Amino acid sequence: MRVHLDDHLLTESAETFAHAVALAASAAVGQGRLVIGAMVDGAAVDAEVLESPPARSLGAEARFRSIDRRELIANALVEASEVLRVASLDQSAAGELIQSARVADALPKLGSALSGWQAVKDTVQACVEALDLPRDRLAIARADGSGVETLADMASALAGRLAEVKRALGSDDWSVLADLLAYDMGEQADRWGALLDHLSTLAGRR
Repeated sequence: MRVHLDDHLLTESAETFAHAVALAASAAVGQGRLVIGAMVDGAAVDAEVLESPPARSLGAEARFRSIDRRELIANALVEASEVLRVASLDQSAAGELIQSARVADALPKLGSALSGWQAVKDTVQACVEALDLPRDRLAIARADGSGVETLADMASALAGRLAEVKRALGSDDWSVLADLLAYDMGEQADRWGALLDHLSTLAGRR
């Protein structure tokens, strides 16, 4: 197979698609980039195939697309910030609906917010790993100016608040749940928003 990375010919003799992927990935990393897609003989390759490439040829020519690693991380952080913004709005709306005794209307909003939080946590974890940042040394200033808190501290605090939300939900303690969503989880959204901003700054420097 002929193998191209961003229109640059890497080889004309890759024996398998797995070999082609390895060549493209290695060349991309050497340029500070990551492979994000591929086409074989003009047809797009599924992400699953790209992640687990077969040890056989898929065609005559493979063309790989790559993106600058920092750009990819920056894009992911921008998307995470938007997800967090929506999650914050959803959890706030859920709290207000619960206070108005409209629990059935609140639950979809709460479910959406919890899904958003999971996506934000996953993105932060992936970006920290991609930037090769130590979790115990990545820190931002506390909101009250009393020092700094590390990512590990923030992850622990968020896990604790989410556990409280789930306990209140499981026990139908609507008053406690409404307060958690209105205040505690709102504070978490502010803190994680600051963290995403800090990570964006770090990504621009590396």
